[in-house]
Amino acid sequence: MTKKHLTRPTTTYSQSRGRSRHPENPGTILVPHGIPKSEVRPTRIERRARLANAIARGRCWLDEIVSGSVTDIKQIAARQQCSVRQVNMTISLAFLAPDLVRAAVEGRLPRGIGVERLRDAPAEWSQQFEALGLNPQ
Repeated sequence: MTKKHLTRPTTTYSQSRGRSRHPENPGTILVPHGIPKSEVRPTRIERRARLANAIARGRCWLDEIVSGSVTDIKQIAARQQCSVRQVNMTISLAFLAPDLVRAAVEGRLPRGIGVERLRDAPAEWSQQFEALGLNPQ
């Protein structure tokens, strides 16, 4: 699987926390509407890795379809030994807004927003943050 679609943002190293930070938005967690910032915790590292991998997989499968290397989703489902529905839901992650993908990869999404919630996001980028109840920053 190629990861040509996932680009790593320019990062700096933070000595105090030992994490890489995006220089334009250093570690700010996206805050859901109506919840105090002090009550919001970031996504756990395991869920973050699962989400990043699912987004990459969805983009890869979409590339296979667009390029013609597979003729339909059933071929991907057979190869991956999963359902056509699973493939469709994973491919839907390829259409997430770039700012939402960046927040996911950087660990700035609050807990509770993972693969399952993002699979159901609206196709239109401008509506994705709103549908998830997040304030884009």
